[in-house]
Amino acid sequence: MLHFAAIYFADINNTSAQSLLSQGDYQSALVQATQAIEKNPQEPLYYRGRAKVWIAQLSTADETQRQIIKRLALKDLQDAYNLNPKNLATIRNEVVLYFFLANGDLNIPTGLSNLDSAYLKIAQDFYRKVQNISPNDVGIYVLLARYEKRLGLTEDYNKNVEVVKRLRPDLLEWNDAFK
Repeated sequence: MLHFAAIYFADINNTSAQSLLSQGDYQSALVQATQAIEKNPQEPLYYRGRAKVWIAQLSTADETQRQIIKRLALKDLQDAYNLNPKNLATIRNEVVLYFFLANGDLNIPTGLSNLDSAYLKIAQDFYRKVQNISPNDVGIYVLLARYEKRLGLTEDYNKNVEVVKRLRPDLLEWNDAFK
């Protein structure tokens, strides 16, 4: 049983980590994110927060470092998901992080020529795994479609467009994910 103080201070560490991340202080952010996890290892938000720090570091890493960092970020994303695999907030917030993992180099524009094929497959597998968690929640299908389209996952994108068409056809007319 976690003590109230541990939970409270874990929240402070997590908030500090995200603030440091937004300031570009990746090393201090990583320390704070890790301390949050150590104080409360049952909170998916903290693992996802540390994954964000890892992913941000990709912009300053060389190719060897990038592969190590991607593995660490992926582990944190998987841990966050496994703590509560039906949590839509965790899932929604992980979709974009998997998108960034699937990119080859975050310093150049996203596109089909800038993909990491190993992580593209990992992102695709995650997207497929979560698409039916809440079958009537059109929001998850729109979100998945947005990133599937950007990653060139045309078949998966088309399937999610069909679900959106069934649930909320009006979204196809005005939402950016479908243009």
